[in-house]
Amino acid sequence: MQLVERIQRALATPPSKRDLGWVRKHLQTAIALELSTIPPYLTAFWSIKPNCPAKGLLSVIVKQEMLHMGLVCNCLNAVNERPRIAAADTVVSYPAHLPGGVHPDLLVPLQRFSLDAVARVFMRIEEPEFQPVAFDAQEQWPTIGAFYTAISAAVAELSDTDFVAHHKQIEVDIPPVTLTAVNSRSDCLCAIDQIKSQGEGTPHSPMDGPGPGELAHYYVFAELLNGRALIQNDSECWVFAGAPIPYLDPVADIWPIAEVPSYGYAESLAFDFLFSEILRTLQNAWDTGNCDLVSTQSVGMMAALSREARKLMTKPKPDGSGMNYAPDFHYYEA
Repeated sequence: MQLVERIQRALATPPSKRDLGWVRKHLQTAIALELSTIPPYLTAFWSIKPNCPAKGLLSVIVKQEMLHMGLVCNCLNAVNERPRIAAADTVVSYPAHLPGGVHPDLLVPLQRFSLDAVARVFMRIEEPEFQPVAFDAQEQWPTIGAFYTAISAAVAELSDTDFVAHHKQIEVDIPPVTLTAVNSRSDCLCAIDQIKSQGEGTPHSPMDGPGPGELAHYYVFAELLNGRALIQNDSECWVFAGAPIPYLDPVADIWPIAEVPSYGYAESLAFDFLFSEILRTLQNAWDTGNCDLVSTQSVGMMAALSREARKLMTKPKPDGSGMNYAPDFHYYEA
């Protein structure tokens, strides 16, 4: 079943039937959801050549999406259910339909950074469940925020005895993100609220995001699209009238990678094996509660994954198109 169908079914379940089993099931869906956003963002991030100032904006977003997946894994262990990370039904194949803040028929590709990708894909992934603070109302569709709101409401109805304190929790502090333990119902609610606010902000301010004075992901993408920082004017309205956002030249600053086809590339095999091993390392971490597997081993493996991506993105395809390869993020079971 497609992830979007699973989320629609979850939202259609009457609140009275959203019990502990429902919460466990849909926290697992949330792991797949969070994991599914990382490859498109990573591909765009890696496609930007080194020393481009705007690259730092995407770097923070990628790391926070990884944090979100970790928070959901901690939530699932807290309700005594094993998170499934390294699993064929958790990892999507691209191009893919993504649930949440996108139209259900939107096919998300793995592609290089461009303003079109920001507007057509990334902003729609992070689209708030409420009317964005700084934008006109758009079509209303089920969003990632709406999905998490449903989970949060169900968690609030659980008993404190449904949670197991200190059960295989992973705690990691790797600036700019800090992964905290989930040991109670209130911790779980706080984790979900953090995921929502970092992605979409709040109805009150785009600044209610990653931290004090920091923009939520949706508005960071909007800044890239508008070319100006989002600030409050004298009338306390949010406008794109701040400092210029560093411009990324499509030729000088971006590797000319082709959109990755559904069948992928044989050239991506070494990348794919390492990507699959990272997922298995993360699986082992949450199976055992071993924080070092995340803070040390997986961090080193991610650095190696970045090097493999760079090799692909600087390797021309032999078809004369002038385009280069890119990783396809295929998952291979051990």
